[in-house]
Amino acid sequence: MDNLTGKVIKSYELRNLIGAGGFGAVYLAHQDSVEREVAIKIIWPAFANHPNFIRRFESEAKLVARLEHPHIVPLYDYWRDPEGAYLVMRLLRGHLRQAMQAGPWALEDIARLLSQIGAALTIAHRYGAVHRDIKPENILLDEEGNAYLADFGIAQILRDVHSEDGSEFPSMGSPAYAAPEQLVGETTKPQADIYSLGVVLYELLTAQPPFPEIADISVSKLVAYRQQTRLTPLDRSRPDLPPLFNEIIQRATTLDPDARYPDALTLTAAFHEAITLSIRQALPGGPLRPTDSSARIAVADYLLTPEPQLDILPNPYKGLRAFQEVDAANFYGRELLTDQLVKRLGERAELARFLAVVGPSGSGKSSVIKAGVIPALRMGGLPNSEHWFYVEMVPGNHPFQELTAALLSVAVDPPENLHERLREHPRGLVDSLPEILPPDDKTELFLFIDQFEETFTLVEDEEESRRFLDSLYIAMLDPDSRLRLVLTLRADFYDRPLLYPHMSELLRKRTEVVVPLTPDELERAIVAPAHQIGIVPEPGLVADIIADVNEQPGALPLLQYLLSELFERRSGNLLTLATYRDIGGVRGALASRAEQIFSGLTFDQQEATRQLFLRLITLGEGTEDTRRRTLLDELTSVAEDRLTIDSVIDILGKSRLLTFDRDPITRGPTVEVTHEAILREWVRLRTWLDASREDVRMQRSLAALTAEWLEAQRDSSFLLRGARLFQFEKWADATDLALTRQESEFLKASVNERRLRETQEIQRKEREEQLERRARTRLRWIVVLMTIATIIGFILTGLTFDRSRVAETARATSDANAILSQSLALQASASQAFDDNNGDLAVVLALQANETLAQPPNQSQRALAEVAFAPGTRRVFAGQLSDITSMDISPDGSRIVAGSRDPFTRMLMWDAASGEALFTFDGHRGDLEDVAFSPDGRSILSGDQNGLALLWDAATGALVHTLDSHSTSVNRVMFSPDGRQALTTADERGDDPAAPTIILWDVASGSEIRRFDGHIQTTALTDGELQIRHSDVLAAAFSPNGTRLLTGARDSSIILWDVTTGSELWRVTVGADGDGGTEAESVEDLAFGPDGLTAASASRDEITLWTLDDSMGTRTFTGRSGNINAIAFHPNGQWLLSGTNDNLIDIWDITGSEVLYQLEGHTGAITSVAITRDGQLFASSSSDNTVRLWNFTDPRALHHLASHEARITGLAFDPLN
Repeated sequence: MDNLTGKVIKSYELRNLIGAGGFGAVYLAHQDSVEREVAIKIIWPAFANHPNFIRRFESEAKLVARLEHPHIVPLYDYWRDPEGAYLVMRLLRGHLRQAMQAGPWALEDIARLLSQIGAALTIAHRYGAVHRDIKPENILLDEEGNAYLADFGIAQILRDVHSEDGSEFPSMGSPAYAAPEQLVGETTKPQADIYSLGVVLYELLTAQPPFPEIADISVSKLVAYRQQTRLTPLDRSRPDLPPLFNEIIQRATTLDPDARYPDALTLTAAFHEAITLSIRQALPGGPLRPTDSSARIAVADYLLTPEPQLDILPNPYKGLRAFQEVDAANFYGRELLTDQLVKRLGERAELARFLAVVGPSGSGKSSVIKAGVIPALRMGGLPNSEHWFYVEMVPGNHPFQELTAALLSVAVDPPENLHERLREHPRGLVDSLPEILPPDDKTELFLFIDQFEETFTLVEDEEESRRFLDSLYIAMLDPDSRLRLVLTLRADFYDRPLLYPHMSELLRKRTEVVVPLTPDELERAIVAPAHQIGIVPEPGLVADIIADVNEQPGALPLLQYLLSELFERRSGNLLTLATYRDIGGVRGALASRAEQIFSGLTFDQQEATRQLFLRLITLGEGTEDTRRRTLLDELTSVAEDRLTIDSVIDILGKSRLLTFDRDPITRGPTVEVTHEAILREWVRLRTWLDASREDVRMQRSLAALTAEWLEAQRDSSFLLRGARLFQFEKWADATDLALTRQESEFLKASVNERRLRETQEIQRKEREEQLERRARTRLRWIVVLMTIATIIGFILTGLTFDRSRVAETARATSDANAILSQSLALQASASQAFDDNNGDLAVVLALQANETLAQPPNQSQRALAEVAFAPGTRRVFAGQLSDITSMDISPDGSRIVAGSRDPFTRMLMWDAASGEALFTFDGHRGDLEDVAFSPDGRSILSGDQNGLALLWDAATGALVHTLDSHSTSVNRVMFSPDGRQALTTADERGDDPAAPTIILWDVASGSEIRRFDGHIQTTALTDGELQIRHSDVLAAAFSPNGTRLLTGARDSSIILWDVTTGSELWRVTVGADGDGGTEAESVEDLAFGPDGLTAASASRDEITLWTLDDSMGTRTFTGRSGNINAIAFHPNGQWLLSGTNDNLIDIWDITGSEVLYQLEGHTGAITSVAITRDGQLFASSSSDNTVRLWNFTDPRALHHLASHEARITGLAFDPLN
């Protein structure tokens, strides 16, 4: 396999290849998240993809990972995917084989190594882990010569897999070190490790290889030889050693396992005793070679000084943590429930592949599945269940990502784009299983979804939740499904899945309830784990505990925490009543311990603890607060002092208040409160939450917005604006809740963007003021010139013969000319300002030009008409919404409603006259796609991406009806002209044949009237078959009388329907060429003309006019700007509005197919346009997060006929125009 140096796998950068072998390679790697170097063992895909390796890897790795001892190489992380299996360990650069090259070791060095490895083996054996491959290469050394035992368990799986594939090397471990019973495949017990350790001791003492004869013999002869042959006596190589050392080696390596030392500690003690005796005998030239007797005594004292030892008795109780599969040996009290659950999974009833286990928090739901049901099934509790693949997951924020990671952990040849397949296709899960599982009739997938309530508490996108639930349901319904699904659900969330019809059916038929333990079961749970390791409770203790716990729901975590504390504080082998009372009993143990730990922290650590817990909680909305899994990076980035937060996490972890895991996708370290019981029992934590609840809500909202910004590569359009920015900025200044570095950067970037916009606005105003100053200056010069002209006129007039009469006439004429010149000058300036798009200044100048004379000149009157009545912005609505997707204006023009993708305010109504926000509409959980007023303005209809349409009271904002028949995004909503019916259109239905794309509703009752089915897209597949799918319906329009309906789809099709019968009247494809081919042009919008005989459609940058009579004529015209998103007819039937991707609004004259006006103002793509009933106003929405209200009057209707010099007494139109 290629050298992977330099590659990044998950969060690990591979830096150097340490070594490679037949099964895999070991790399030195760097883990940035915790700034440490590690060793990663990568097992080649040829072995990691073997079905039996997959079946055993997870459980074996879990067992190794829980072995906590100073001289066992810790397993930090592990995972498997189709590219291989990965084990992340502490980096140790040396091993015993290298250190043995110099010859026999000194006895004191051997004793030290044996003490360390013997203690490690003892703890492993007490956890039920047998190494099976102890040899010098698997004993690693650090720089100080301390020894560490490595490679537990995994090597044995590899050899077993290799053996199954026909290898000539049986599953025997390393032949020179393996116990004889291993070589013939007998059950391996701890005594096999004693044998191997004895062989290593022999080699340390002699520096000679054990059994050198086996190097050149066949496997069958090797097995026979090793079953009959013992190690060469020690005195042949080391006659200088006392016979006692040979006796130790021979007993440790005897062929009979029962005759060996009972455990590694006994072997270690015997070796130490032999050294002591050899020193006391003071043998001349002995192995220790001291120069005199006092030196020998000093050496003996050194060797006999006990090293600091951890308590090697493993705590059999779990504290607040759930039992895992590796804890099955200590899982007592739920035997009956375990049997019942296995029995139910084996039923042949309907939906028998599904089972929901429901109970209160702390009732032991997760434990009974992990430590009860799964071990029973692995041992063959159901037919072929020992061959199944077992995976676990929790939904988290993104359940499809979690499901993908779980499936990849057992997949050999998964389908491409598995995540996309699962997310986008309802049958993605069930159809992927044949490619994931081996092609046999025995292997099934057992999927355990723990904490299923996270689907409803953590997943922000309800559409993702719904698709996830549908995917599970379809997998359970399929008769050929190879999936077994078990989930655990907190009882207080039992109602959430019942809101989804499919999931409701599953839970109604296949639920098992977890009830409190009986007194007998409680006694077994208390006593049996302790008895296994020789610990007994003091008389009366068990009865007192049962009396405190009996029939209390959710008390099991508190019980386990109490028992773990009693074990840690035991007196010898006795759990005492005095300790029980001292720590406060069942209810007081957790709270008092948490408070004791907190009190022992420094002030900085206490504040770090508060910040830490506030980020580890998900606030309940009408339910209890729950714990939240959080990446370690998030927690460490909130503190200025990394060492402080690290120390707090370490203290709380060792105290079993926090638990640690890995993110299944990135393998980044995660932190989690061990159990919700901490939230309930620790008063200080509840006080923190009560005081900071609003702060936590704001922080979570900020975190979600920050994540979107980062995912969009810090796109400025994702930054906070307006009132939202002001709200967060004010909160951040006042709160004592620490922000992460990325959250702070997001806020800072938003503030900087606002300052940039403010600077640009100041510059714009300065430009306008400069233009105004220029206009005034020009006006002054014109006045001066005209004044001079007037004076000259007076002078010239004075030279005439009839001075008095002529002078008077000249004076009047000059005054009139001066005023006329001033008016014309103002008119010229107004026209210039209008040409410069300075509408406000143009209006002021035009008004002044017309006020100077009783009868203004024609030019001034025309200028005033042009600038005063031309279309233009009347009001801008901005700051309250982000990412506006749709808008509508009430028929009377008094109110405007807009929908958006803003996660905080999805829908808002304004007063059109004042610009005041009236109220928001709360009910949608998905992004809004469309909104519409009813013809009478009393109702509003809205549709979102989750397939939900809601009918509202426009006066109060109250929800009237929920229209929820769609299963995909609702793209368009509208009312019929009489307001009695409503229409919704949606995306294609995918693989769900029952999901509609067009529905007609009764507004009064909220019930369906009719479904329209016709937009079908056919695609030829490579195998010659046709794939038929329903196209997304993007546009719709009612005819003015409400009898006909136009709908348009993404596949370019437009259909005219009879609303009464639902029948198809006419169909056309936009962009059809003469050869019958088509070029796909999504129909973005449709509109009926006021006469009902004309319709318009928008596709790309073209508008097509359709004549809806027998001729079915068409006329197409192309705009000067970008693709067209929205269109609307003016009530006069001659004008058409269009909004484009290039931020422009065009006003078309459809009789001449030309653009009359092109309106600027928006800085983002136009998303919708709407016109009032009287045609005086129209509104537009844009991706620039604004809604604009515009004046809409035809300046050509304001031509002034001003040639008459006297009063006009009448007028008439030419009948022939």
